Amino acid sequence: MLTEPASEIEPGGPTLKARYVSTALFAGCIIFPILQITSIVIQEMPLYTAMTFLAAGLYLLSRTRYYQAAAKIGIILVAILPFIALAANPVWDQRGLMFQIITWPVLAVVIGSQILSPRVETLLAIILNAGLIISAAVHPGIAIPVAAEVIGAEIALTVLVLLGNWTHMYYVDQLERRNRDLDERQKELRIYTSLLTHDLGNDMQVVIGGIELSTMMLPSQEGRIPEQLKTSLAAGERMASLLRLFSAPPPDEFENVVSMLEYIAGLAKMTDKNISIEISADKESREVRPTSRLVSTVFQNLIRNASQHAGDNPSVEVMVKMQQEILEVIICDDGPGVPAQFIDVIFEKGFTTKGGAGMGLYLTKSIMEHLGGKIELIDLVDRDGCAFRLLIPIQQIAKDELGYSRVLRQGPRI
Repeated sequence: MLTEPASEIEPGGPTLKARYVSTALFAGCIIFPILQITSIVIQEMPLYTAMTFLAAGLYLLSRTRYYQAAAKIGIILVAILPFIALAANPVWDQRGLMFQIITWPVLAVVIGSQILSPRVETLLAIILNAGLIISAAVHPGIAIPVAAEVIGAEIALTVLVLLGNWTHMYYVDQLERRNRDLDERQKELRIYTSLLTHDLGNDMQVVIGGIELSTMMLPSQEGRIPEQLKTSLAAGERMASLLRLFSAPPPDEFENVVSMLEYIAGLAKMTDKNISIEISADKESREVRPTSRLVSTVFQNLIRNASQHAGDNPSVEVMVKMQQEILEVIICDDGPGVPAQFIDVIFEKGFTTKGGAGMGLYLTKSIMEHLGGKIELIDLVDRDGCAFRLLIPIQQIAKDELGYSRVLRQGPRI
C-alpha cells in the first residue's frame, strides 16, 4: 500500500501515526500541483510546484522509521506557506486572503495533533496567529477590516480544532492506560496461576504429611503431636496467604517491607523448627512499604529454598538497605552453596536437584522481572553458602475507582 508504514515501526499507535503522516503527504503531492494551476494569485510564482517536490521527498521519508521527522518538517513548511504567499502578492482581496490565512494554519494544527504534544501544538497555534496578525497589519495591500474578519474566523477554527484534538487525546490516553492496566493484570494472573500450582502443591504435601505423621504417632508419642500440627498450621497459613492474592485488595497488611520479612521468617520457623533467621535493615529501608503481594512470595520462596537445601540446621541472614530509588535485599544461608555446574541454570524453568517441578526459582525470577526488578546469585567473600541479591524499584500504589491497585512507578526498571 502507498501509505503502509515501515516494518520497523512499533505496532499500535506509532503505526497509525506513521500511516496518517504518509497519507497527508501523499495527498499534498496531488493537491499542490492542482493549486499551482488553479491559483490566480500564485500562478507567476512556482510556490506550489516547489511544495509538490518537498511533499514528495517528505512522503518517501515518512515511509521509513523517520516518519516523525517528516511530519515535523511538513508542519513547518505548511505553517510558513501563508507568510510566503502574503509577501509574494502586493494586493489581496477577501477571497484570496481567506484561503491563505484559514487553510494552511488550520492544516498545520491538524497535522500537528498527531505528532506534537498538546503544549507544543498550542504554542504553534499561538505563534501562527500572532504572525498572521503582524503580517496583515504591516502589509500595504491588505485592508485591516477584511484581515480582522478573516483572522478572527481562522482563530475560531483553530480553537475548535485544538479542543477536538485535546478531547480525542484525553480519551485515547485513558484507553491506553486501561489497556496497560489490563495487560499488567493478565501478566499477574499468569504468575498467580503458576504460583497456585507450585506453592500450594508443595504446602499441601507438608500439611498432609504432617497430619498423617501426627495420626500415626498418636498412640505412642503424643508429645510430638503439637509440633507436627504447628508445622501443618504454618503451611496452611502460607496457602491462605497465597489464596488472598486472588481476592479484592485488602488494607495494607504490613507497615513496611521489614515487618513483612519478619512475618515470613516467623512462618518459616513454624515450618522448620531448626532454621535460624536473622534480619538486619537500615533506617531508610524501614520506611519502604510493600507495594505488591508478589514481593512476599519472592521472600517466601528464597527462605524456603534455604530451608530445603542448606542442611539440617540452616542459618539464614537477610540484609535490607536502600540504594537511592532501589531496595536491595540479600538473602544468604550457610549451606553448601550452588555447585559450579548449576550456576547458569538455577533460574531456568524445570531445573531441580531434589525432584519436584523445578519452578521455585524460575517463578521467583519471573516475579522480579514483572515488578521491574532483578534477582541474581552472588558470592559473599566473608562466608560460604548460597546468597541471592534482590533489587526492587521503589514504587507507589494508588487505587482506581474499582478498588484495584495500580502501580505508579517511581524507581527505574532494572
